[in-house]
Amino acid sequence: MLSTWSGVRPVSPDERPILGWVREGLFVATGHGSEGVILGAGTAELVAALVLGDEPPFDAAPFDPARFVVNDRL
Repeated sequence: MLSTWSGVRPVSPDERPILGWVREGLFVATGHGSEGVILGAGTAELVAALVLGDEPPFDAAPFDPARFVVNDRL
């Protein structure tokens, strides 16, 4: 049987994942584009640390959703 599949892979405007708190009770981990599987382990480590309030394994600032804030809105 032959088949094909295509789908949209969410990617952020600056092509970096979006990882962090958007508001209380809402944490996002998205925007990996075509590298979601490759970045999965690092994303999981960072998300776990941030959600649990632990020291992140690497600098989370480049992935903070707040980098897209304009006029106090995402």
